[in-house]
This record gives sequence, structure tokens and C-alpha cells, in this order.
Amino acid sequence: IGASIDPIGIRRAGTNYTLTATSGALTATSSAFDITAGSTTHLVFTVQPSDETALVPISPTVEVTALDQFDNVATTLGGTISLAIGVNPTGGVIIGNGATAPVNGVATFPGLMFNDQGVGYTLIATSNVGGVTSVQSVPITISQ
Repeated sequence: IGASIDPIGIRRAGTNYTLTATSGALTATSSAFDITAGSTTHLVFTVQPSDETALVPISPTVEVTALDQFDNVATTLGGTISLAIGVNPTGGVIIGNGATAPVNGVATFPGLMFNDQGVGYTLIATSNVGGVTSVQSVPITISQ
């Protein structure tokens, strides 16, 4: 006697998953197993930039996270993540936006600041690894 089940999938990375099958009074549980994140497909701002004063570091520190196709943190992204100005209302520049290697899938940008005031600045985060979709931040205001 055999049984078949429809294909199943687990999309959330984690540890010690088990599967349990039941039929009437019978129950069987699998051994524990882990699901790891897939390859990086896109970036997200996990700490968005916030309104600040020109030449004052943005606080809290801007953070960009690498995610796989199921939005799990992709901890193995090689290469670097960089920030650039997306929308630039006054021709300002950002300071402290150097390429940063992510640690466990997360890149932080301490000391990031704008040199000039403006309303509606955005940042774009990109990876130097091919096939990773960039992301644009929320708009912020930099005051004088």
C-alpha cells in the first residue's frame, strides 16, 4: 500500500522543521531538517534613511538587506552593496556611501550624510553581483 501527496514546499528559511503525516490513528513524523535561503534576487532597505540636517549623519544607520525570491535573508551574498542618490532635488552629494560588503546578508552605512538641504532626496541601493534587483528608498528631507 502506498500513499501519495501533492507536492509541498517550504518557503521560509529556518531550522529543525519536521513534517507530520496522519491517517486515522496513525501518525508519522520526519526527522528534523533545515531550509536555507536561496541566492540573492533583490535588495530591500531594512532601515530606511530618515530626515536629517545637512552634514549630520543619518540616524538610525541606513541598512540594506539581500533577500532571496521568497524574502529570506540571503546570507551568502558576495561582493558589495553601494548607495547612490536617486532623486536629487538640489544637486547635493552623499558622504559615506562607499561600497560595503554585507555581513550575513546585511550592509550598514554608518556616517552617511548629505552635504546640502533638499526635499525629496532618495537613495538607490545596488549590488555589484549580477542579477540582483536594486531598490529605491523612501523620500527624505535634508534641512539646513
